Amino acid sequence: MTRQGFEEEFLKKYITREKRNTWYKQLKEIQQGNKNINIYNSKFKKLKQKLNPDNELPEEFYLQKYINRLNEKITRKVIEEDIKTLNEAIERTKQIKKERNYKKPKTEITKIEI
Repeated sequence: MTRQGFEEEFLKKYITREKRNTWYKQLKEIQQGNKNINIYNSKFKKLKQKLNPDNELPEEFYLQKYINRLNEKITRKVIEEDIKTLNEAIERTKQIKKERNYKKPKTEITKIEI
């Protein structure tokens, strides 16, 4: 059995209703805000895996949750494209982050003699 398979079976068997409710609440409230996109992506994917290990809920449900909780500037760029899956949206946000980092002006360091 793979590690992922073990984790899925473990979650199915030992996770309480109370814990699942806590995860649903976290999913409902998760926002990127000023967080790094990689941190947001990681937290979102972990919650999705915990709540939906068998992919019983539609992809569209998670896609909309993910996009609607992104930073507003990133949301606008993501919805301009015809993205169909959560993985596509995550990859696009990574590209946007790289583009933004690339476009940032380089600051010059000035030596000050004392």
